[in-house]
Amino acid sequence: EEKLTPVVENYIPEPTEPYRVEQHLTTHQSTPLSVGIQNYLDERGKIRPKSLEEIKHSLNMMIEEWGDIGIGSITREMSTNFKGHIRKLPKNRNKNPLYRDKNYHELVKMNVKDSIHTTTINKHIGYSSSFYEWSINHGYSTINPFKGLKLKKENRPRDERDRFTDLELK
Repeated sequence: EEKLTPVVENYIPEPTEPYRVEQHLTTHQSTPLSVGIQNYLDERGKIRPKSLEEIKHSLNMMIEEWGDIGIGSITREMSTNFKGHIRKLPKNRNKNPLYRDKNYHELVKMNVKDSIHTTTINKHIGYSSSFYEWSINHGYSTINPFKGLKLKKENRPRDERDRFTDLELK
């Protein structure tokens, strides 16, 4: 007697590899980070030179992390790893003699005790997120991989600074 195999409609075997959608970037999305960052900064309008330098420094950390790759190739996974890496960076990494001669990746591996503050981490993530919002509007990216990645602050902003004493208020 012949044994029949049941027919399952629309049966599609599961792929052996995890789901990975092949990402094909447009030439616009393949624009290097450095070019996109420069275009973004050029469009910022009236902004203090010191602020411009701060934003540029923050955004250039993405190039330090991944190299000068296409703007549209950054994934959520990459930005999450980036956040983990900048959390390990030391304070004053360009000024402190212990750190200033080391590159970004060496500093991340060092696991320093005096790492940058949550506020600073959030500032870097905020600038990156703003850059990606601009990138979406200009067709360089389809997603903002930095959206919602900011860290929760340990203490309230009003507790970060000393309050005035009664004597100072008189």
